[in-house]
Amino acid sequence: MFSFSRVVLASTVLFSPMATLALNTVEQAKQDATGLLRCWEPTEDGNYSLSKPFFELCSYMPAANNFESFHVNGVDMSSDNYENMIKMFEEQHPRHALVNLCLQEAYQLQKPAIPSQSLIRCICKRSGCNLPVPFLQFLDANKKVIEQ
Repeated sequence: MFSFSRVVLASTVLFSPMATLALNTVEQAKQDATGLLRCWEPTEDGNYSLSKPFFELCSYMPAANNFESFHVNGVDMSSDNYENMIKMFEEQHPRHALVNLCLQEAYQLQKPAIPSQSLIRCICKRSGCNLPVPFLQFLDANKKVIEQ
């Protein structure tokens, strides 16, 4: 028996019109909202590299028991229905941008008497947004313009 539930945590950024940066986080998020992205992916030697720009979304998953460990990759769009997530990144207020959409997912893989398993998965839509760093650093880094 398999049951599934989700809790959604949305990370957003709001800048005032007085921002003087050449490109701020909101502008960068809007710029990447409809294009293809470069995502961090693991390499065979245990490091990470940015992919070519062919993903619609990037994924970041901290380990369930240790937020210092993580898994990053570009999202295979056939792995789930991401239509509503894509819309959330694209349809926004002029001064507001969705930066990360983090889901806490629970899975009941065994009998109901056995506790379910849960994990956090963050989906983002800016090139390089799934930075291969511990979870709190990932959240902090996504507040800013991402250098590439």
